[in-house]
Amino acid sequence: MMLPHRLSHRNRPKEDHNSLTNHVWPGFVDALSALLTVILFAFMIFVVSYVCTRSIMQGKDSSLVLLQTKLNTLQEKIKQNNKILINRKNQISKWETLYAEVQARLVETESAWKTLSTEHANAQQTIENLNQKNKDISDQLEAALLKEIHSLSDARSVFFGELKKALQDLKEIRIVGDRFIFSSEILFDLGSAAINTKGKQELTAFCNALHDIMQRIPKNVSWVLRIDGHTDLTPISAKGRFKSNLELSTARAISVANFLISAGFPSERLAVAGFGEFRPLVLGKHSSKDRRIELMFDQGY
Repeated sequence: MMLPHRLSHRNRPKEDHNSLTNHVWPGFVDALSALLTVILFAFMIFVVSYVCTRSIMQGKDSSLVLLQTKLNTLQEKIKQNNKILINRKNQISKWETLYAEVQARLVETESAWKTLSTEHANAQQTIENLNQKNKDISDQLEAALLKEIHSLSDARSVFFGELKKALQDLKEIRIVGDRFIFSSEILFDLGSAAINTKGKQELTAFCNALHDIMQRIPKNVSWVLRIDGHTDLTPISAKGRFKSNLELSTARAISVANFLISAGFPSERLAVAGFGEFRPLVLGKHSSKDRRIELMFDQGY
């Protein structure tokens, strides 16, 4: 059915063709206009889309730059934190090493403390033993000392009693308490420490009596014959040999000791002292009688 139509169209006269053309062209123009409108509309949509997209992209770029800045900041902070972390790890490592050393020292200290505690206990026991031994020795020494004191007291009583009897005819020797007192005028010249003739006679008699009595003193008794020199308040002459009464009294006591030694008295049994004018016979009162030599039986040193 279509073929006759096409044939009829082809076989149309020329006027009909122009008429068709006149009718088709406006439609074509309309179609073209419509197409152009569509294209323009599409272009406008594209432009709007482009503008919107560019604006969005610019916003995204700004956000991206901001994010990049933040990222750089975070990376910098991460680096700093990593450094801090490394430092802290190093510190922790040092602390761990230090802790290990402290632990080791603590173990050593505990061991040393245990050793010291043991040694302290042993030392305490030793001290207690020594204290007990010291107490025993002290008791023994005290008993021995008391025994020696009693022996010395007995010997002194015997010595003093017999010597007092032997010297009772010598008026130049005074007996005061347990002391035999020689006046300095009997033994020495004024201001001198050399024993004079009269003094040698008196000391010889004293030595003879002393020698006989000394033989009867028990050997286990420790004793000495003490020789004390004394003066009065009279000042020493500037032209004399001695510079003070203390020096004069000491020199006189030494002279007496030397005389006794020369007479056979053992030197280890003698003790010498000089007191000058500082020990008068009567406390607080000074007199010419203070010039003296005192001999007394005393405990050994």
